[in-house]
Amino acid sequence: MVLRLDLRPALDFDLRFLADLFNRSFEGYFVPVAESPEALAARLRYDSIDLSLSRVAFLCDDPAGIIYVAVRGWGCRVAGMGVVKEARRRGVGRRLMESALARSRAIGLRRMVLEVIEQNEPAVPLYRGLGFRTLRRLVGYRLEEPSEGPGGDVGRRDVEALAAVDPREVARRVAREADRDLPWQLAAETLAAYGPPVAGYHLEGKAFALVQDAADGTVAHALLVPGSHRRAGWGSRLVRALHAARGGRPWRIPARLPEDLAAGFLTSLGFHRTPLTQLEMHLELGPGPA
Repeated sequence: MVLRLDLRPALDFDLRFLADLFNRSFEGYFVPVAESPEALAARLRYDSIDLSLSRVAFLCDDPAGIIYVAVRGWGCRVAGMGVVKEARRRGVGRRLMESALARSRAIGLRRMVLEVIEQNEPAVPLYRGLGFRTLRRLVGYRLEEPSEGPGGDVGRRDVEALAAVDPREVARRVAREADRDLPWQLAAETLAAYGPPVAGYHLEGKAFALVQDAADGTVAHALLVPGSHRRAGWGSRLVRALHAARGGRPWRIPARLPEDLAAGFLTSLGFHRTPLTQLEMHLELGPGPA
């Protein structure tokens, strides 16, 4: 029996359909995936997902998988690709990727990036077989209780000095101060598109953070100390003050952080690396049409 595979633009479907298919496509994944239509709408914004380039796969008229493609300038990113359990091991994932690569080249994009969980044994060889090469390893961290600073527990003054700041201001400072080659999800363009429930904070204008409440604690999207204030304890004071102000909830940094970035600072505060790691992979697509 010949199985008919059709790929249709994700733009043709509503957010409820796309969110449901995305969740089904990640059933049994390494981490739980439960994206609501509202959460998808926010991700379309801050991840720069282009639904006209993204595709939904149908296998014999049944929804079989999905790929989201995000675009910024000449670069693009696979912002999620999955296949429903019933359609796996039938080449659907490869077809989705090949189609995304062909369309991206056709419109003149020059580079595609993606992140894949390193322990995902079926996916890593697929991407390598398509020509992707590993750029770096991305890691995550978790913190139950910050270690005490030189002066002991967090000072009440620091908690009282915490102030809200527009996430765009944090993004501006990241653009000026941070490494220019940050992963897509840590880049200033991503941070600038965040809004509630992501909240920005600063401590006396010398340390900045973007955080979000989650079921398992506080998710840290960004931590930054401008260059002129580094190595003076401001980052540690900010984390301890936020931890106290937010009820002592655990902290989580998703596996988006290059493993050589801020490792010493985080471990000195008591953060521990989490087991799952990601590979950031890239593929040069060519110069594009003249």
